[in-house]
Amino acid sequence: MTYFITGIDTGIGKTWTTGLLLRFLLSQKLRAVSAKLVQTGGRGLSDDLLEHRKIAGLPILDVDLQGRTCPYIFERPMSPHWAASMEGKIIDEKNLTRQFKNLEESYEVVLCEGAGGILVPLSLGRTSADFVAEQGWKTIVVTVPRLGSLNHTLLTLSLLETKGIPLAGIVLNQADAWGAELHDVFVNYFQSQMPAVPLIEIPQLQPSAESREVKNSWGISSLFSAVLEKSD
Repeated sequence: MTYFITGIDTGIGKTWTTGLLLRFLLSQKLRAVSAKLVQTGGRGLSDDLLEHRKIAGLPILDVDLQGRTCPYIFERPMSPHWAASMEGKIIDEKNLTRQFKNLEESYEVVLCEGAGGILVPLSLGRTSADFVAEQGWKTIVVTVPRLGSLNHTLLTLSLLETKGIPLAGIVLNQADAWGAELHDVFVNYFQSQMPAVPLIEIPQLQPSAESREVKNSWGISSLFSAVLEKSD
């Protein structure tokens, strides 16, 4: 089963969150791996994948070296469709589908981190949302409780609903970093308007090994209830 990790903006904490979620799944003795749909602003191995491995306490994997966990890497830090075109390349969605099907055959859970937000173009006329909808992947939305994020989060959720993309849950990253008032407004809204949707709060953490311990109190298990029930 593949979960797609998207965010309300670039730099919102998708990479950090994906690494923590992977660490949690591994602690539950699940065969899990993280992947990157498309990496821009890099070369060689995906920087985001390297960060996932570091957070999860893993070495670089053979599937990383084989390019299976990040089929496309482009040097320019821009929208995937434009970064690809600047190198005279295209993002072949059939190849993406093939690569992720292969990962699903080897792992119980695949966490795929997107590039930027859900509407980032993969080509002219095709977005990440189009691809994810066709794959039938459940999606986890990463957000933060800062000014403007409630609107951006609702826009993202509205798009998921329009595209028929199932929502696994919302991760509130750096939940305690923006002040109690903004936090409470955000949490109270979603608890009252979407009580059935898991809302996971991850506090602001320092990038040390000790701080990467995934707390049961965060409620991450609610994002993966279907997978965890199968493994019991």
